Amino acid sequence: MKMVQMKSLKTRFFLFFAGLGVLIALGVGTVMYVQYAAYIKDTYLSTLTQAVTLAERQIPALYDSEYLAAQAEEASDEMFAMNKQLLDIVESLGITYLYYLQRFGNEYRFVLSDVITRDNTEELLMVYSIDDTPLFGQSIQARSLQFDDAPYTDEWGTFIGASLPIVKNGEILGILAADYDMSFVIALQQRAQLALVISLILAIVLSLALALTVSSSLI
Repeated sequence: MKMVQMKSLKTRFFLFFAGLGVLIALGVGTVMYVQYAAYIKDTYLSTLTQAVTLAERQIPALYDSEYLAAQAEEASDEMFAMNKQLLDIVESLGITYLYYLQRFGNEYRFVLSDVITRDNTEELLMVYSIDDTPLFGQSIQARSLQFDDAPYTDEWGTFIGASLPIVKNGEILGILAADYDMSFVIALQQRAQLALVISLILAIVLSLALALTVSSSLI
């Protein structure tokens, strides 16, 4: 009878310590993963913010619609110089696209982009419907910098976008937008998830071993 009670007590101790170890491992692992994911998100959102704010400061012509439209229509040296400024920002910050859509009546058109060069003017003055991108409408309504709530995927990859309306005297002149390629971020998150799973498995195994040792020593 005493032997049965001891085995029952040992089982209870084992289950208690095993459960405690698993809960601690799961809690610590989850907190670390959440903090890591938040750090990654803060990093790419900060990068997008830097990109659009730098472009806004370095290119005052964004607030001179007539001048900017004239330079784009002439495909002038000044326009290509502004595009080069956008390209420099893209390369220095590691984002993917940085461009400006100028308001043109009830529509918007490309007048500046990091990909527009003398050898590639396909996007120049291309009309763009902001209805195709909810983020643009959201930023125009809020009249402030806005980000995509979640990554979006198109034929060029998976991205997170930022949209900053250019406003002068209460009038929307255009949209300064940037895109960040999320492929590297997604790979980081997948590796972090794999590391978390492996760590939890090891922690559970260690918890079971320690629980068995502790319960036996207590008995």
